[in-house]
Order: sequence, then C-alpha cells, then structure tokens
Amino acid sequence: MVNKVRNDFRVYEETNAKGETVWRIRTGGRRGNVSTSCYNQDEANETARQLNIDPWFLGRGQTRAERNA
Repeated sequence: MVNKVRNDFRVYEETNAKGETVWRIRTGGRRGNVSTSCYNQDEANETARQLNIDPWFLGRGQTRAERNA
C-alpha cells in the first residue's frame, strides 16, 4: 500500500491568552480543529509534516508496552 502524503495539517501563527506567540497545527483551515500547539515554529512545521505523512503520528508509542520497549 502506498501512503498518500496529505496537506490537511497546517501551521497557523496565533497569540495565546498570555499574549505569547504560538503556532497551532489545525485541520480544516484557520478556524478548524486544533491538533496541537507549539512554541517553536520549526517544531510546529516538523510536527505538521509528520502528521501529513501519518495522521496518527501523535498517538504512536503511547501504550505501556511501546514505552517499555
């Protein structure tokens, strides 16, 4: 099976309640659902790239067996 690279996850620069700049990774455009937030633009871009390759990227390695391995 060939994995299709998506462009669903995009990075948007926003301001949080404290007035700090954060980069939010969203699906569905600027007003879409937030997947995660980052305080570093490079980290946000890399996370969005990984999520576009594998939408379950953030959920991998979270079981007890995977953490202990």
